[in-house]
Amino acid sequence: MIEIITMILSWVIVVLQLMINHSITKYRKQVSDLKQENAHIMGDLLILEMHVGKLLRKQQIGSEKKDKGNE
Repeated sequence: MIEIITMILSWVIVVLQLMINHSITKYRKQVSDLKQENAHIMGDLLILEMHVGKLLRKQQIGSEKKDKGNE
């Protein structure tokens, strides 16, 4: 009787370990996907920041030329 209970508990432990390992693998994949998505977003933000900087410089140069023309 004790042997049967021990065997059943062993199988339960094995099944639980498999479920936990599957969950951990799934979680790691999600983390990896989020890191990759975050890298793409950061790249897009960097490009956007560069474009905004260019536009601000053009605007500043234009306003300086306008101020010199008014003098």
